Amino acid sequence: MLPRFLLPMSSLMLTSCLLSFTATADSQAISNDSVTIIEPKSQHTKTQRIGYKRHDIEIGINAGALSVEDFGSSYNYGLQLNYFISDRLFAQLAYTTGNIEKAEFEKNSGSSFIKSGERTFSQTNLLAGYNILPGRSYMGGHKFTSGIFLLAGASNINFAGDSNVGAIVGASYRLLLSPSLAGSIDFKDIIFQRDFLNDQKITNNLEASVTLNYRF
Repeated sequence: MLPRFLLPMSSLMLTSCLLSFTATADSQAISNDSVTIIEPKSQHTKTQRIGYKRHDIEIGINAGALSVEDFGSSYNYGLQLNYFISDRLFAQLAYTTGNIEKAEFEKNSGSSFIKSGERTFSQTNLLAGYNILPGRSYMGGHKFTSGIFLLAGASNINFAGDSNVGAIVGASYRLLLSPSLAGSIDFKDIIFQRDFLNDQKITNNLEASVTLNYRF
């Protein structure tokens, strides 16, 4: 039996031991529990902007409509080859062809002033295009590199049994659909001097077309 004066001291030591044991047990329980850290998933995805580069080459097919002054209009189609001299300047070699309808004066007179084999309006064009308004277009929640190009060049035209050299001016709205595909909507004025029925005149012939190009 302990002396009385030792009883308070022994009670204090017993309480200290119990508290120490409880703290150690709690610490071990916390350390044994597995802690899972949940990190939020990033909603941002890396995207690489597609652009025109020097030495890019495009091969394309085009279809559209051509209105020949004093004559009718027709659908035309053709091929083109584009070469980018820089990211804003390209050269184009293109060929298009289409059969022109009868003119109003031919319909009214009931006569045909052009042989059926000479109604084909074909042109071989050498053009340059310069991007005056580069930018991006938004369609269906997607972004596309786009630009408005001014077009100018020369054309060799065969129509009505005659061959002429003329000039071309116009504009093109171009869109990069993917690294390998590009589209464009083109508007051109084909200007040349036509000699028809001993009547020489400078004509403006309007063309609108859509083009799909393969890029490499």
